[in-house]
Amino acid sequence: HAEKVFRMGTRQQRIGELTAFLGMASHETDGFIAAREYLACGDNVVVDGELYCVPCTSEDYNFDTHTCGISMLENDQSYMEFCQPYTTPPKGCTCEYVKEVEASGQLEGHMKANDIFFGRGSIQISNNFNYIRASATMTGSKDTFCEEPELLSTVETYSW
Repeated sequence: HAEKVFRMGTRQQRIGELTAFLGMASHETDGFIAAREYLACGDNVVVDGELYCVPCTSEDYNFDTHTCGISMLENDQSYMEFCQPYTTPPKGCTCEYVKEVEASGQLEGHMKANDIFFGRGSIQISNNFNYIRASATMTGSKDTFCEEPELLSTVETYSW
C-alpha cells in the first residue's frame, strides 16, 4: 500500500491533512477531553474495576454535569445503538442488544461498557463493523477490540 497518512503530497498538503485530522479529532473528543461518546457513556461508574454506563438521549443528558436523567434501559428496554447483530466475524465483532445490569440498586439503568461498540478514542470509532477493522489494523488481531472495546479509551496507544 503506497499511500501514507500525512506523508504524501506537498508540504502544504501534508500540513493541511494533519490540520484537518486534528480538527476532526478535537470535535469528536470535545476538545480532547472525552475518550468516550457522551450519550452512550458520559454518565458512568466504575464498580470492581469494570466501567458501567447509562445510555441516554440528548434530551435527557445534562452536558454540564455529565449525568443522564432517564436511562434508555429503563423499563426493561434494550440498547440497540452501535450494534448490527447480523454483521458477524470476519466483517464485524459479535454483538447483541444490551439490557441493564440491574433492575434496582447501584447499577440500575447501567450497561457494561465492554458490551457495546459506542464511539471511543480520538476518532470516536463506532459500531461493531468498524471495531473489528480498527482492531486488525491497530493490534494485528481482529479479536482485541471485539473482546475489550474499552481499550480504545483507556490505552493511550489506541485512544490518542
